[in-house]
Order: sequence, then structure tokens, then C-alpha cells
Amino acid sequence: MSVFSAMGASRYEHGYQSYFNIQNAQSTTEKEITKTKPISAASQIQANHANINKKNSKNTTASDIKKNNIDTVAKSTSSQIQRQDSLFISNPNEAPVAWLSVNNNLNTAALHGNIRSQIEIDNFRWNHDKERNSGKYKFSIMNAFLRHDELPNWYFGFYFAKEDSYKGNIFDQSFQDNTNISEAFVGHIFETYRGKIGLEGMFGAESGLNRLKTRVKTWVDLRFTDTLRLGGYIFYEFQPYNNRPDNGDTNNTSIETEPVLKYQIDNNNGLWLSSLYIRKKQARKEFGAIMEVEQNIRLGFFHNWTDLFSSIYIGTGRLKKYNQINSNETFYKSNYHTLGVTASYPLILSLRAYGEFKFEKTKEYGLWTSDGHNWNPFTLLGVVYEF
Repeated sequence: MSVFSAMGASRYEHGYQSYFNIQNAQSTTEKEITKTKPISAASQIQANHANINKKNSKNTTASDIKKNNIDTVAKSTSSQIQRQDSLFISNPNEAPVAWLSVNNNLNTAALHGNIRSQIEIDNFRWNHDKERNSGKYKFSIMNAFLRHDELPNWYFGFYFAKEDSYKGNIFDQSFQDNTNISEAFVGHIFETYRGKIGLEGMFGAESGLNRLKTRVKTWVDLRFTDTLRLGGYIFYEFQPYNNRPDNGDTNNTSIETEPVLKYQIDNNNGLWLSSLYIRKKQARKEFGAIMEVEQNIRLGFFHNWTDLFSSIYIGTGRLKKYNQINSNETFYKSNYHTLGVTASYPLILSLRAYGEFKFEKTKEYGLWTSDGHNWNPFTLLGVVYEF
């Protein structure tokens, strides 16, 4: 899991703003209307004067005229505010959300979001057994997150990637398996006083497993104080039985969650702490299901160098694969320690480059592997275009 994902749901925040203080938002809008259309209210006041003088030329008092003028201005201002702002309230008790990128005018609504492409290189090296060296390339051809101004708080997107596994090292390898991954998702953002809560559904397929898959996911980005935030996600994925003759598996399921706590030291520096938990179940017709459980924890420090954003982190974790009906039958078990860095830098216009490099030292053993140590350099490079 990339540290960019771990640092919260920032990619869901692009292009809109929450008005948690409704009075301030309305006050600002009233000031803008007063500046842009002062004549409209005045002309209505003059018209009101004329009507009052015609109907009540004998009995009208100065206080009656003043009261009538105030009511007219209030009604005119209220109607202009409703025309000026396109506000969405998912719950009557929640604050409204205004889409600001088109000046709250749905007549000029457009599509916004980001499109990214990246490559990951995951390499496993053994010091005393080079025949076991292996790795994989994962090329994300296109990953898009999109929203439209006419659909406030809704987002959608897609993800296409190709993954190739190899034996050997990065400069001298023989390719083996390959997998094509296709996913499409749609989600909704709920605004609360503390921040955002997202609910997302996904449908996709993987050629290597020859399976369809569905996923239900929820994520949060909540602010507790000016310096402390909570982000993260949890999802459940289901892969139904594919009915292949050579497949002894039935249904595959997985649960994954990664909460992230972020502390802002000042405008340019901060700390984050994340905890990842993954549990997968590969059901089999015979011999019991294969269970896979992974846990890790990471602590990072980030710094903003004006245009350059960077971070460094350390972590530790463990992974275990075993037989569900016999936990003593351990297929694979490992303990690992991680050191990683990330960076992000703007290129031209709305194009930004980002990357991550981490070094992982692993001790593993089990029925499916040989006892020993390996080291795992991981590299990620990508570009993202925001619009």
C-alpha cells in the first residue's frame, strides 16, 4: 500500500469546500450581492413607496413605510442568495456544501478531477540463493477520479493496470505470469461538522485469477482540532467462484483497513501514524481454506518545501498464511522492517510528478518457502494531471 493512500483521503477533497459555519457563508454571500446588485433592492424600495402612497395616502405613517422597506430588502436578498448558490444538504442537520470551481453556477458546470499513471517495481533479492530472486512490474495505465458540478458530493472513476511477474533480477529476468486488472467505482461524500465520510462501491475483474470482484468501501477524513486529523478506510471485497475445471477454490473474500492519524506541527511539518490490517480467505473444496493475515504499523514525518512535498517513514509488520482448519499448518510466515521516502513535485501547469522508494528487510519461513532473509527494494514513479 502506497504511503500516498495512507495519508488520508486528500484526493477526495479536490475542487470543493465545506461551509461548516453557515452564518459566515451566508454573510459573505450577502456582501457579494450587495456589491454586485445594489440597484435592484433600491428600485424595489422606490416601487414600494409608490404603491404605499397610492393605497394609503391618508393613513400611512413613517414607521409603516420603514418596516415595509426592510421586509422588501430581506425578501429580495433571500431570493438572490438562492439563485446565486447551489447548495446541497445531505441531511437537514448538516451544513451545506458549495462547489466553488465554477463559482456556484450550474450553468457552466463541468467535469473535474485527476487522472494519473504510474509504474511500480517490486524486487525480492536473496543474499545466499540468487536462484530465488524474483519480482514484479505493475503498470497503472490509467487511474481516474472524477466528479461533475451537477452531481454535488458524488464521484466516480476507473482503474486499469497490468502486472507482470518475473524470475531473476530487474536487469536480467524471465517473465512468467501476467495479470490485467480492470475496476470501475462510484462513491458519495457525506459532509459532517468534523469533516467528510465517503461510501464507495466497485466492480472489476482480474485476468490472472479469471475472476470478477466487487468491493464495498468507506473512508473518513475528520478534523478533531486545528492540528489533529483522522483519515483512513475499510473495505470488504468478494470474488465469486469462477467455475473453472482446474480450480479447486470456491469464493475468495478479503477485509482491509488502514486508519491514519495525522498531527500538524506547523504549516510545513507534521507527523503521521498508520496501522494496516489485511485478512484474506481463499476457500477450497478440500483440505480447508487458506487464510492470509498481514499487520503492520508505520510512523512518518512530512515536510513541505514550498513546491516540493516530501516525507520519510519507518515501519514494521508481519505476514502469515496458514490452513484455517489447522493453524499449525503454516504455509508462509514472515517478519519485516521498512524504511521509505516519498516526494511530490509540480512539473508544468496542472501536471505533478510523485514517487516513493522503500527498502524492506524480511525474515521468512514455512512450507511454501525456505528459511532465510531477503531484502526488498520497492520503487514507484508516477504523474498526475488535475483539472
